[in-house]
Amino acid sequence: MGQSLTTLSGGEGQRLKLAKELLKQGNKQSLYLPTTGLHPNDVALLLKLLNRLVDAGNTVIMVEHNSQMIRAAD
Repeated sequence: MGQSLTTLSGGEGQRLKLAKELLKQGNKQSLYLPTTGLHPNDVALLLKLLNRLVDAGNTVIMVEHNSQMIRAAD
C-alpha cells in the first residue's frame, strides 16, 4: 500500500498483520474473508459455513465487530 503500518488505523493494521501471518503458513491452505457490511441473513449463512469448517477439524480465527458473529464464536 506504500505507507507504514503506523499511519493506518488500528483495524487496518491488525488485518494487514493477520494477512502477513497467514502467508507464513507455507503449504497450508488458508482463507482470508473480510465480513464488513454483510446483511444479517448473509452473516447467518456464513456462520453455518464456518461451523462446517470447524466441524471438519479446521481452525477459524475471526477478527470481528459484528455482534451476531461474536455471539456465535467460542
